[in-house]
Amino acid sequence: MRTLYTLSYSPWSERARWALEYHGVEFVERHHVPMLGEPFLRLWTRRARGVVTVPLLVDGDLVLGDSYLIARWADSNSRSGRETLFPEAAQGTILTWNERAGIALQSARALVIAALGGDEGALLESVPRALRALPGARATARLGLAHFRRKYALDEKTESAHLEALELAVEQLREDLGARKYLVGNRFTYADILGATLLQAVVPVADEFLRLGPATRRAWTRSDLAERSRDLLEWRDQIYRAFRNTQS
Repeated sequence: MRTLYTLSYSPWSERARWALEYHGVEFVERHHVPMLGEPFLRLWTRRARGVVTVPLLVDGDLVLGDSYLIARWADSNSRSGRETLFPEAAQGTILTWNERAGIALQSARALVIAALGGDEGALLESVPRALRALPGARATARLGLAHFRRKYALDEKTESAHLEALELAVEQLREDLGARKYLVGNRFTYADILGATLLQAVVPVADEFLRLGPATRRAWTRSDLAERSRDLLEWRDQIYRAFRNTQS
């Protein structure tokens, strides 16, 4: 069965999940456990060295380990009859925003990891629910955070530098969107998915679309930036209501 390995709260995973569901592509979702699940990712990707991460789509010989590539594949294998997320006129904007959002979310990941480390509730929520009552659950979570820091070199910049990178991308989104409903022309594209999921690092979208524990939601929230981004958050919520399935 086609399987998508994810971190449920990750904007990268949300992009892949959104594109697959938008196009009616059936899949089973499996939650990846950081550090503990990495050997399985290496097995699927046949990579003994280097960084392996989620989202990861596995379907027989097909192995895609990048949200952009997964979305392109979903677009080419649509079962829904919906319009392409990658129209020719949107290619430049999509590539620009794929890069911009990637840079900003790397910084957002560092901010979230720092917040998790200082919040016992959020730290425990990062452990799979079935394991939270076990002795050593918090210690395992802290090992996972340390693994993330090493894996993505998250300590190379200061917190203020990470926040500045996120703020820059948010301001670029406001400028590019202007008074329009969509980032490209008069239709929904993958560029809008990129912009909407970028804002996950400002304030997570409502639980009806992406369920998070309260402490995890707090770790992903940048309150001051959120206050200055009400217009963009309202746009994001409209995009979700129009084009994203709610969680049952």
